[in-house]
Amino acid sequence: MPVLDARPRCLRRVLLVALALLASVALAPAAHAGTYTVWSCKTPAGQPTTTDGWTGSSNMSYNSPQDSCASGGDLYVNFGGPDQAFNGGQGVRFVFNAPADTRILDVTANRQWIVTRNGAGDSQGGAGIGIYRNAMVYDGPYVVEQCQSFNEPQCYITDGTIRFDVNGGLVGFDTGCYGPGYATCSGSQQYGRSGQSWRWAKLRMADDLGPSISAAVGGTITDDRAVSGRETLSIPLADRGSGLWQAEVKVGDTVVVPRSTLDANGGRCAEVNVDAAVPNEFGTPTPCKLALTAAWTIDTTTVPEGEQLAQATVWDAANNATVVWQKRVLVRQPEGPAPSLTLTKAKATVAYKGRVAVTGRLVDAGGAPIANASIDVVSQVAYAGAPEKRGAKVTTDASGTFSYSPSPRASGTLRFEYTRPGRSAPAASATFALKVRGKLDFAASRTRLRHGSVARFAGKVRNGPLGKGTKVLIEVQLRGKWRLAATVKAKQTGSFSWSRRLTAVTTYRFRARLQRSSDLPAEPAVSRTVAVRLT
Repeated sequence: MPVLDARPRCLRRVLLVALALLASVALAPAAHAGTYTVWSCKTPAGQPTTTDGWTGSSNMSYNSPQDSCASGGDLYVNFGGPDQAFNGGQGVRFVFNAPADTRILDVTANRQWIVTRNGAGDSQGGAGIGIYRNAMVYDGPYVVEQCQSFNEPQCYITDGTIRFDVNGGLVGFDTGCYGPGYATCSGSQQYGRSGQSWRWAKLRMADDLGPSISAAVGGTITDDRAVSGRETLSIPLADRGSGLWQAEVKVGDTVVVPRSTLDANGGRCAEVNVDAAVPNEFGTPTPCKLALTAAWTIDTTTVPEGEQLAQATVWDAANNATVVWQKRVLVRQPEGPAPSLTLTKAKATVAYKGRVAVTGRLVDAGGAPIANASIDVVSQVAYAGAPEKRGAKVTTDASGTFSYSPSPRASGTLRFEYTRPGRSAPAASATFALKVRGKLDFAASRTRLRHGSVARFAGKVRNGPLGKGTKVLIEVQLRGKWRLAATVKAKQTGSFSWSRRLTAVTTYRFRARLQRSSDLPAEPAVSRTVAVRLT
């Protein structure tokens, strides 16, 4: 029952709504506060919840608050009865107090009330009902709604939904004997009665505090050593307000413990899900435990090897998130029995841009095929200091077989590597040696010259890329034998040039030749013969 102000009141108070005054007494919400919703008694669809947080009281023997929500009913306060007289200040009420470290932002309630007039000639008191926020006080900014009747009917049956802001720690409703001087209500008639029932209430709550770690973290993953296989992690947690709801554990970019509920708390920590668009709906004001120790067995075999940042994030029921623990760990994967990667053949010699297919098979340690496995192809051109190139991949079929067809331009090696998922080092590999025959272009700018003119030649080594010191031999045919005329260096693109003044009136025959060297990624080759005639 509210603490009634003894000052004189207006005899008729049909409706007092003080929403405009609320801002002057309300607590300012904390920045970035989490919110959650509590459905009391039941949901609008009739799904039963709890009446946790509500307390009923009465200062009279004839009437008492009634909570029939568990059987599908409501929260009900009733005042009056046949042939009963009540003193002013008597009444029945229900009060909801927000849990510690939370506050009520607003309330939506589906309620019904009725107030009938007092007995004939009784003008000093009246049956009434009220709804209050932040304090159960008869007047002032705390009053959301009041209705009372004195000598004649003033209030009638009202049935519907009301919404009002609170932004504080208390909400309540009552029915009782209102009136100046706490006058007697009713008398010997049956008319001086009032009642108010709440079928359901939706309380939107604020929680400014996130979860925290309450003691030392335990488990094998916290040791200063490399982690491998299955590891354990245990974190003592605490929360003030709505309780510890969900957690997620990541190692690097890999989620090793998906976000999930820490403890169902007997079903109280499960969402009611009345409105799919509204997160964090529960059936009790403190739905989740305020303290617990979270313990997990973590499978690190899905995590890539190397140094990774491990961290655990915890959410409370108001969706406040806290990274409660993080640590840099070194992930190492157990090797286990090694798979086997074999090639049908290990080498081949082909023409420049000729056709070649490299085939192989991947099986596990027991000889069973490994299907749908991704195999990296690492190529390296055969000249001193050539870099390795990655990027190409092949995939095994159901029998573990794979095939790769390069377009060979240069001699070199193709290394096929299989790396187990989640690991960094190859578990199996095989190398294919590819030799490519040299291809050499060579031509003269003019094939007829006057004696004493300069003959100019240009060419290109098609195999490539080349090393920095690839040499091309220019040869001339004299008396039926090829003799060295000059040695030129080709660019890494393969192009080269050469010129010589010719004096004898005759026909010269020239060619270019590649010989085996550490800078030539091809087999030795000879160009076509170029004839130059002097006149």
